[in-house]
Amino acid sequence: MCCLFGFLDYKNRISGAQKRKLLQNLLLFSEERGTDAAGIAYAVNGNLKLYKRPIPAGKLKFHLPSYVSAVMGHARMATQGDASYNNNNHPWIGRCGNTPFAFAHNGVICNDKEIRKREHLPETNIATDSYVMVQALEKQKVFSTDSIRSISEMAEGTLCFTLMDSENNIYIVKGNNPIEIRHFEKLGLYVYASTKEILNKALSMTKLRKEKQTSIVIEKGEILKMSINGKTERCFFSTSKLDGVDWDSVWTQRYFLPWKKETYQEDYIKLLVDYAGNIGVSEEEIWLLLDCGCTEEEIEELLSCPSLFYSVLEDVLERYYIF
Repeated sequence: MCCLFGFLDYKNRISGAQKRKLLQNLLLFSEERGTDAAGIAYAVNGNLKLYKRPIPAGKLKFHLPSYVSAVMGHARMATQGDASYNNNNHPWIGRCGNTPFAFAHNGVICNDKEIRKREHLPETNIATDSYVMVQALEKQKVFSTDSIRSISEMAEGTLCFTLMDSENNIYIVKGNNPIEIRHFEKLGLYVYASTKEILNKALSMTKLRKEKQTSIVIEKGEILKMSINGKTERCFFSTSKLDGVDWDSVWTQRYFLPWKKETYQEDYIKLLVDYAGNIGVSEEEIWLLLDCGCTEEEIEELLSCPSLFYSVLEDVLERYYIF
């Protein structure tokens, strides 16, 4: 569970002080989803720049130049790749064809090793699973929504990607992880964060709370391009590989069926609980998924990707709050 956040000021009506205040609040409230590291990407004269540190986002001290039009940020909860080694942290900068791009990810890529082998991607000192997506995109001939679609369809696990090119266009790839986007049309401003709660808190601490805003809906399987000219473009990608399990179907078919504890494989559950405790997952969280219809085998698969486990658990709480 990490946090993506950022903004695009396409009419240049926002002062440098306002943008710095907005970024400061986005950084601060993004900590709710991860405190291991934080970073931002932005463009200067057609060149992408990074500033990231292995510290909580709220402690990231950075003076944003007033002329910067777009910022793409990330607050990290590390699942793979030691956050103390800064190269493991998001965002990263890559190059596809002649176009430099920045990339950040919320989620877990469970098949990163398979992608690396299949696509003949070079080994790297970056241990984070997400980085394989940067390398896969660099293999594409042209940076475009088509090339972004291509790499998005390679991934198994959980994802929401954000990308930015050197012309200040921002791309949001909505998989099975959340994202909330607001448009201040009068001001010429887009702002986004991983959750509605984080975005609302960040905006409430600025003068933007008084401005008219609309939510931009983006569905699972959509790629949204927010251009520096203010226009948006959309395309779609296949999400058939995400999760590996049709959880909607599982919950629909099983959740409302009578539950009998004695039908569970008690020895198997004990092993799951013991293993889960070693990676920070509580017995109560295991039983919550069992109560909602997940099988022992499905939970074992989820525990191999803790971020995927918590993504599914979060969805369970939202859909079937039973307490």
